[in-house]
Amino acid sequence: IRLEAEHDNLRAALEWSLESQPESGLRIAVGLLDFWDTHGHVIEAYKWLDAMLNATSHLTPTSTRVEALFGAAGMAMRQTDIAKTQMLLGESFALAQTLEYKNGIAKGLAARGLMKEHVENDLEGADVLYNESLEMWREVGDKLSIGQGLGPLAGRARDRQHDYVRAESLYNESLAMFREVGN
Repeated sequence: IRLEAEHDNLRAALEWSLESQPESGLRIAVGLLDFWDTHGHVIEAYKWLDAMLNATSHLTPTSTRVEALFGAAGMAMRQTDIAKTQMLLGESFALAQTLEYKNGIAKGLAARGLMKEHVENDLEGADVLYNESLEMWREVGDKLSIGQGLGPLAGRARDRQHDYVRAESLYNESLAMFREVGN
């Protein structure tokens, strides 16, 4: 609620950053991704991310750029722009690999899994990618992402494989991770 009340000020800060310090603006935009998504500001989020990515394209790439590209891909997906989503996911995944940014690589694997499952209907390929991303998040120790990464596997076990015992186990592990991080 507080961010919604400050939304106009956030827009002003983003506008100023775009003109004066786009790298700071990119960090702000990445920080606002959950807010924009939760509050349904999908078009606005995509607009700001696209503007900040363009304004910082000449700078040395960082993990923040990877996160911004993933965020823009998510917003493009919510607008059902599959071609743009795939292009942004490809760019973000390649950059994450170049930077050896493990969280970004794991996120890229999971996103590619979603595309395999929901766009290409390649369920086995999706499972491989989901498991690879989960393994990497476990290696990094990112408990929130582990909890999130277990979700697609649990859903697949429940809905497509009718393996309710496995689904329950995965959901319980996911719930434990979310509780551990206070989510």
